[in-house]
Amino acid sequence: ASAILTAFHRPALQSSIPNLVKKEQLTRANSLYQISRGVSGMIGLLLGGLLVGFLGPAPTFVLDGATFALAGLSLCFVAFSSPRSGEGSDWRIVLKDTAHGFRFLASRHELLGLVLLIAMINFLLAPAHVLFPLMSQNVFGTGPEGFGSLYAALSAGMLAGGFLTAILKRFRRQGLTILFCVLLIG
Repeated sequence: ASAILTAFHRPALQSSIPNLVKKEQLTRANSLYQISRGVSGMIGLLLGGLLVGFLGPAPTFVLDGATFALAGLSLCFVAFSSPRSGEGSDWRIVLKDTAHGFRFLASRHELLGLVLLIAMINFLLAPAHVLFPLMSQNVFGTGPEGFGSLYAALSAGMLAGGFLTAILKRFRRQGLTILFCVLLIG
């Protein structure tokens, strides 16, 4: 259920960024978003593993639920106008925008290659997430704390990528750099 909700939440959140910043600040804003995801993932997952280790699963779930409720409540106070609010919410608009996105993607071969590369990485690395509990217990002998640390390490990688994107912006041989980073994943 979490993956399904994330599939709707994350694109909606990311698509709001162009409505909040000027076009020339968009790369930096996207980098900051990526950095914030990395930091929150790193701290949250590490803290979650420690809490499960010290408090146990049930109190940790209650605390996690309370933080989600607080986050949801805070969203009630956030509002910004959409530049497309006059168009209505017809599904034809969604389909038209989706088709436009796919046409744009097909016209940019480098971008299409990047999307396919990321899809392949996700497809190949997704099974590793299932093995994290076994790895933390059987390989590292750490239990919940090690499990949180493994996920925190993934977030640290996202954080490093966000910083690199913000610092480097445009650089030569982007494809080779991406391939090198994929090799670092393992």
